[in-house]
Amino acid sequence: MSQTTTNTSLNSLQNKDEIKKKLLKYTKKSIVNIKIKTHVRYFSALRDNATHKIKLNSRGDPRITFKNGGFLKKKVISTNSDGEIIGYVILRNKPVQDTKSKNVIEWSVPVCESTTFYAINPPKNKDEVIQKRFDNQEKEIESLKSQLSKLRRSNKGKKRMNE
Repeated sequence: MSQTTTNTSLNSLQNKDEIKKKLLKYTKKSIVNIKIKTHVRYFSALRDNATHKIKLNSRGDPRITFKNGGFLKKKVISTNSDGEIIGYVILRNKPVQDTKSKNVIEWSVPVCESTTFYAINPPKNKDEVIQKRFDNQEKEIESLKSQLSKLRRSNKGKKRMNE
């Protein structure tokens, strides 16, 4: 599920490495600068289910958890008197433009000082992607030609030995 907690304590080196891998194609951004339909991952403070207050660790710091995130559907945000961005966003497990899928799950995420968002990096220019594929295919063709040439030479040597 895309909103499952990967790590609640952030103490395990293995989990930190897993999180780093999951954030490789993502960039930390303010929610204000993230466009609707963008896939986001985020760190958020754990909250008490009954009171919705942020849970604290033994040092009195918020208990932060990493979430795989989802597609940004809606932003309801404003700035408070201290200049902090507050409100909430709605994420979903399927792309926003996907209106036919079943089992679509949506959830809200509070926007506050204890929530950090990471937006997926935009895809490369299509021309760059096509050129890279073309270059890779040319390399593969050259490699195959070389292998074929070696096989032909090897087979000619075998025929001479059999004659």
